[in-house]
Amino acid sequence: ILVGSMNPEEGELRPQILDRFGLCVEVSAPMNPEDRIEIVKRVEEFHEDPISFYKKFESEEKKLTEKIVKAKELLPKVEISDDLLKVLAETVINLGIKTNRAEITTIKTAKAIAALNGRRRVSLEDLEKAMELALPHRLRDRPFQKPPQMKPPKPKDDKEHNHDHEHEHNHEHKKEEKSESARSQGIGNLEQTFRSSKAKIPKIESKNFGSNDFTGHRSSRDISITVVNFPKGIPVSYLPPKDEIRDVDFYNSTIWAVLNGKKPPIKLELKDVRVRVRKAKAPTLWVLILDSSGSMAVKKRISIAKGIAEKLVENSYIKKSKMALIVAKGKEAEVFVPPTKNYWEVFEKIESVPTGGRTPLSSALYNLLLLANRERMKDKSVKVRAFLISDGRANVPLFGKRIKDEIIELAKALRKKSIELNIYDTNGKGINPGVSYIPLIKQVAGAKVYKI
Repeated sequence: ILVGSMNPEEGELRPQILDRFGLCVEVSAPMNPEDRIEIVKRVEEFHEDPISFYKKFESEEKKLTEKIVKAKELLPKVEISDDLLKVLAETVINLGIKTNRAEITTIKTAKAIAALNGRRRVSLEDLEKAMELALPHRLRDRPFQKPPQMKPPKPKDDKEHNHDHEHEHNHEHKKEEKSESARSQGIGNLEQTFRSSKAKIPKIESKNFGSNDFTGHRSSRDISITVVNFPKGIPVSYLPPKDEIRDVDFYNSTIWAVLNGKKPPIKLELKDVRVRVRKAKAPTLWVLILDSSGSMAVKKRISIAKGIAEKLVENSYIKKSKMALIVAKGKEAEVFVPPTKNYWEVFEKIESVPTGGRTPLSSALYNLLLLANRERMKDKSVKVRAFLISDGRANVPLFGKRIKDEIIELAKALRKKSIELNIYDTNGKGINPGVSYIPLIKQVAGAKVYKI
């Protein structure tokens, strides 16, 4: 039996590997205070007297063991109907799962659940529980696509379906009318939420939003570093080691030993050893900065900004990189999602970002600098690419200085730290009140600006 554990924060496994695991169980920390208190008490009780702690649960363990033994005896006699097999096959096909391991594992699991409950026939409930364990990790979704429901399809009366659909449509229509009424009032400090899935995304030229490089001015091949004595990347050369030896180039070490006069059998000495020099892909941190202030909400721009953000994060190039989300709203910007490889978390936050209030642009740039510094403390080679989606109309100072002076200082720091900044300017045509600092940031930080 292969048993493994993983943390989604560290990235996803390849589908070929995930498919080898029969069942998948998600474990998360309880958010109920009473449950957490009970955990602490039990841990303390265990450390004080482990033997007494084991005996306390011995009777429960014995009952469970006996139940499992009986289930093992009953399991060969458990059957599943053809109707349930058809339901399972249709569900797997509808979910886009191609491997036959999905059905095989689900059937075995459903039979085991039935046997554990003392039954000889698999029920629909057994099948549902089995699918929840055997199918989720086999879904091949995009990074931000919510997994489909594991419930098997159930036939529904046409009239009832049409009635529900009409009711849902009317309900959505009323919600949109209500939302439109609130937006038309133009209240800058009003808290609102726009769903990015309904955003009308402007067409972005391929040169600015290509499959390999959606910033349009730097190839993905540029993002590489030279590493010495580190076992990752493509070997390009070799050198004598300076400190510890980790990535020995045995071929060239042997050649140097021969050149130093050694004959077979060759015994390598420290002066003969050579370590590899490799070209490796530099780790990248992608930072999305959403300006969700009232100035954007009035013009319904936040929904467009979220849609652009989704296009960025869904790009296949991101999959090996970390991502963070900063939201600028109110008195100061906030890191909604710290650097992570769990892109679904970023997507959920983008979906529900509230709008309203002022524009703390200085605070957003400051948070970007802090994030970059923290990541580079872990790895100096980290490349930072940021995407600011804003109208640039900052109106909240960070340190009590003039906003313009703060913007200049922060933009200089971004350039000095080699942080690549891409700005999606959401200013509309016509007369706009207030000053946009986007041209200033572009000039000082060397940012790329794309007009939306």
